[in-house]
Amino acid sequence: NNVKIQVKFLKLNRRGGPRPGWLGQVGTNRYPMHGLAWVALILALCIVNSQRELVFKLGSVMETANDVPECPGTGAMIQAFQVPVERLNSGIGHGKDGLITKVSLQDRNGHKFRIKFDYINRVPRACTTEVHNEEVERLIKEDKVHFILGNTHFAFSEAKVVNEAKRLTYHCCFETDELFKLDYPYIFGIANLADQETHQALTSMALEDSIAKLFVFYTMDFRYATQACENAVDYASSQLRRISTKFEVVKVLKYSNANISSKPTFFDSVIVEEAVRSGATAVIGCDSTINGFAIAKALGRIKHRLKAIFMTLSPTVYSFASGVGPEAAEYILTSSSWHPKMLGQGDSFFGTPKQYADAYEAAVGSTPSFVPALASATVVSLMFAIQSAFKDCEFLDPANLDVDSLLFDSNAIRCTNSTGIAAVAGMPVTGYDMLLKSLSAQSMSTFLGKVEFNHFRRNIAHEPVVLQVQNGVPEIVLPLEQASKKLIMPIPHPEEEHRIGALKEDIFIVVVVVVVAGTLILLAALLLVFFYRKQHVDKIQLLLTVEAEQLQIINLPVQLGTSWESGKARLRNTLVALEPLTEIKLASTSGEITMPKKSFLMKGKWLLGSYLSNVDSKKLRSLGMDSEAALSGHMVTNPQLYDIDVESLQHEDTYMNGGSVNGGSVNGGAVKGGGG
Repeated sequence: NNVKIQVKFLKLNRRGGPRPGWLGQVGTNRYPMHGLAWVALILALCIVNSQRELVFKLGSVMETANDVPECPGTGAMIQAFQVPVERLNSGIGHGKDGLITKVSLQDRNGHKFRIKFDYINRVPRACTTEVHNEEVERLIKEDKVHFILGNTHFAFSEAKVVNEAKRLTYHCCFETDELFKLDYPYIFGIANLADQETHQALTSMALEDSIAKLFVFYTMDFRYATQACENAVDYASSQLRRISTKFEVVKVLKYSNANISSKPTFFDSVIVEEAVRSGATAVIGCDSTINGFAIAKALGRIKHRLKAIFMTLSPTVYSFASGVGPEAAEYILTSSSWHPKMLGQGDSFFGTPKQYADAYEAAVGSTPSFVPALASATVVSLMFAIQSAFKDCEFLDPANLDVDSLLFDSNAIRCTNSTGIAAVAGMPVTGYDMLLKSLSAQSMSTFLGKVEFNHFRRNIAHEPVVLQVQNGVPEIVLPLEQASKKLIMPIPHPEEEHRIGALKEDIFIVVVVVVVAGTLILLAALLLVFFYRKQHVDKIQLLLTVEAEQLQIINLPVQLGTSWESGKARLRNTLVALEPLTEIKLASTSGEITMPKKSFLMKGKWLLGSYLSNVDSKKLRSLGMDSEAALSGHMVTNPQLYDIDVESLQHEDTYMNGGSVNGGSVNGGAVKGGGG
């Protein structure tokens, strides 16, 4: 391999040994490793690292888009083929979690070659049988691919081309027996049978007392869907009658893409209406993933009439619930070849189903459904078949061995079993013969499940699981040994969920509790504001209330013509001014009230009857008092009459003659604060 090594010779020390130099000296003190040993080690490493590689070419003809009606789903397959190819090509020996992603083949003499894949996909210029077959021929003749990854939608026409070219074609997702019963020796399939897709779900329906009438609808343009539902009708009409004599198929509806195109409301006006007219309590529908989304939305409008719904393909997609709506998607059943929560499965390359899902999501950025899992498992199964194909063979010229000579040159290998008999009947044999034999005999567990082929070269060991959408997520419900959730059947109806109006009972209770709690919180807040304001007002009124005994009168207010001179008093060691009420001032100014010079009116209004004998009762009422109250000396409270004027007193005012007020109280009177 033209490996270049630079070696720097070492000088000998005085004792004749090599001096530590460019290569250094490592090892223990007792057993040092000198430079010459390093040379030997490097040479050995070069030999190990120069292990030959055999790059096998894989090819496919598929559309890259997922939304092409004639070729649905192939874009997802392409991505799923690439994931194991890239993992294998960049793999190491024992990697994360002990998985072996660096895979090699070897002969009985120990000649070892690392396996790598080169994946080529040709995108057809049109999704037609003629164009597809042309691209398959180009893969074989121009790209020189060794193996074909089959396209489900052109399986029959493709099979003729590849079988004539003697190229192994491995189908990931073709789930009907028709192709394999043609017994093409180069055609293999890893998917489970479509005719068993509905069996577990149908059996559960027949065992449910509330389900008696079954409506079945399916497309005639998608072979897998057609076979799945046709078998469902046969199974329900024959086998399930033994379980429940009242369980029957009341209506079967077949349609084509042309029917759908001619009537924009086909799913609502035809499928849904037929389901209602038939009086069905359960439905089974078989169609593509794209159509399945639209059908689920339509069935959601009559879901309250149904006890069970089974649909192929679309409910396996994790975006199903968000695509059709949570209410429409909930409780729908489907069948799947794979799920991340499957138990008891695994291999040394991807590990468990959960580990595969993590690896796929890390590479692609989305959670895989069963279609990507099947596609990736096809590559993994082929890889393991290549790894074990040549264990009973001898590479006759390993130094010059390449992939083409290994597979097609009968002089490149000699293969016999342990008794010395030729491994394949007839001599000589090629590597392709040994590979077909290895794949046919494969019996192993993978992250997908078990792989074991019948004489028609299709996988018969893999069992599907039944999924049910619960809380927006497809969960395993059957078989019981694989179940991650309990099967919910019949579908809970609104009346069974105790709805109040448009809301479920539990949701209604939550709404009521929230409203009542919000109202109580609002009332509590209002009460707090009320009591706070009342307390604040009480504090202000307390500050404005002055008892008579708290005042030491120095002199009373004196009327001087039309004006008043303030009186003086001492309040809590503070000099204050005494002012008559503003209303009294105004009244006296206008001549309506005449009061003695020594009388004064303070807030709270203690009025002596002798001073009010000449006061008009109408005027008293305007002041907030009545005659009887005024004459009896009772206080009439009217906050609008309060006058709070404040004015400082001069220090010399404290030497004026004092006075006193006997009895009564002065409530927040016009008391002016002063210094003192």
